Amino acid sequence: MTMPNYAQLDSDTVTNVVVAEADYAAEQGWVEVPADQPVGIGWTYDSTADTWTAPTPPTDPLAPARATVADLLAQQGALQSQLQADIAAVANWGTMPAAEQGAVMGRILQDGLGNTMQVIQALLQLTGNAAS
Repeated sequence: MTMPNYAQLDSDTVTNVVVAEADYAAEQGWVEVPADQPVGIGWTYDSTADTWTAPTPPTDPLAPARATVADLLAQQGALQSQLQADIAAVANWGTMPAAEQGAVMGRILQDGLGNTMQVIQALLQLTGNAAS
């Protein structure tokens, strides 16, 4: 014959599940766990309704940072693509109108260098590797 499982409770929260004889479990104040329920540590027991509730799965505290890193990497990729297109345009420098030359050069200096450095610094800060 198989002995039942019993939940050790702190208030209404399961702190341990043990196999024990009914008499000993009753002396300890443990609550029998139904064989058809996978009750475990962290579950709660409602003695009035005689029901067990699974704990809420923990949230990922790093999810916002991960999303921010993904956004920054996407931004970096877009900036790099624009920079590569602008650098390729330099091959046509001699035939390019002066206004377009100025726009390309401005993007190379601002987007290519300035914004890229801002994205890299933000990534370093998020990962804890920023220079002090």
